[in-house]
Amino acid sequence: MSQLTTGVYHRIGTKFWSAAWQRCTILPPRLVMLMSFSCMSIVNYAFGLTAGWLLVPGDFGLLAFAQTILTIAGLILNSGFAWPLTAALIRSNGSQRASLVRGAVTANLLLALAISVAIILLFAWGPLKPGLETWTVTGLVVMTLPLLSFIAIARATVQGFERFGVLALFWVCEVVSKAVAGVALVLAGFGVMGAVGGFLIGALIAATLAM
Repeated sequence: MSQLTTGVYHRIGTKFWSAAWQRCTILPPRLVMLMSFSCMSIVNYAFGLTAGWLLVPGDFGLLAFAQTILTIAGLILNSGFAWPLTAALIRSNGSQRASLVRGAVTANLLLALAISVAIILLFAWGPLKPGLETWTVTGLVVMTLPLLSFIAIARATVQGFERFGVLALFWVCEVVSKAVAGVALVLAGFGVMGAVGGFLIGALIAATLAM
């Protein structure tokens, strides 16, 4: 790709995110959060219906089991260190905030790695084998968790700064990219592994945006 084409894509992307950010900051915070929750609910519902239509019942059950594990792990990663970080950022001054965020990122990442090891051991020993079935699906779930840990701290950080437009942008981008990537991979012939892989791609895009 030529430098001219790359520069054009860069300018288009910059203008897109700048316009999206301006819209998020102009609207009232409560309206922004309501719109993001509505959008996520619609996309998640559409993703579930589409996956149920494209996948056979057994594969859809496998997807539901993997999604349940990610949801439970996500609740842990979004509460253990993320909530105290938000409260600490509100009370802290500028010189303390960077160290607070770095410490929370490290701690939450270690927590995600601990959960990942527990999932691997439970699958190897057998309790999770009927639900996840293959090492490929297990690996996709495990690789998603460190990204979710980083996203959780990013959300907590923007909440501490009361930047709810950015928070809504994180949520919507993660859910939409997950749904689009998952459905696209299923249609490409990857089946349930593609649907689960959509969660990994969505988390990767959201984590990149959170940077």
